[in-house]
Amino acid sequence: MEGIFRYGEYGQRYDIYNTETGESESEVIDSVEAPDTPYYFLLHIPEEEPQEAIVVLEERGNIGIKGRFQDALQKKLPTGISQEMGRISEEDVYSTIRNASRIKRLVVETTESPHKLGGRFNDAFSPSSTGKKMTYTATDEGSINLDVNELEDWMENDDNPFTNVGGDTYTKFKLTVESAGSQTTVDFFDGSIDLSRNLEGVEREGGHPIPAFMSGEARQFVNQELLPEGAETIPTDSLLRGN
Repeated sequence: MEGIFRYGEYGQRYDIYNTETGESESEVIDSVEAPDTPYYFLLHIPEEEPQEAIVVLEERGNIGIKGRFQDALQKKLPTGISQEMGRISEEDVYSTIRNASRIKRLVVETTESPHKLGGRFNDAFSPSSTGKKMTYTATDEGSINLDVNELEDWMENDDNPFTNVGGDTYTKFKLTVESAGSQTTVDFFDGSIDLSRNLEGVEREGGHPIPAFMSGEARQFVNQELLPEGAETIPTDSLLRGN
């Protein structure tokens, strides 16, 4: 099953600014109205494991619909039946990394104050709880060297893998891998793992991704990364057309 989940927040009155003409229109969106933003979703229940489903949700930047989608889905279920969106299985995640043609990017975030940099920073910034992001990128067409077995052992067998690493506490880290021309990001953070595909060249209509395009990408993602080993792949033809 696939479709479009439409979401928008209301409660405030908005003016509209035209970026081409520079003109503004007052109170175009009233406080009881909301922008109607479409987000694609795919729900697949494998015949081999009907108790567990695979869900693919569209996310734009840091804005997604996971929590709202869960609430809407729960309301549709019969009384006494509940659902939970758990973490992606570790086996799928590490297989994605092992099978990638290269590891393109590593992003880590730590809790570190600019005060630790010393010098004039030490004079200007007092110790405080802040975040520091570091990005490591493979040069040219090369790959970041990674011992996946060691990574898996660290993540799965250390009770607190993000605590006290070289004296710092890591809040999360992300690996971006490349395979068959597609980029997939594995997002590790305390207690969970997210697997996402970064889309380029998105086909749009009215500024929003075309549902049929999103459907094709989501189905390919499921077949390549998310299905259990040996499971039958899902059809690649979309059930959706246009907006």
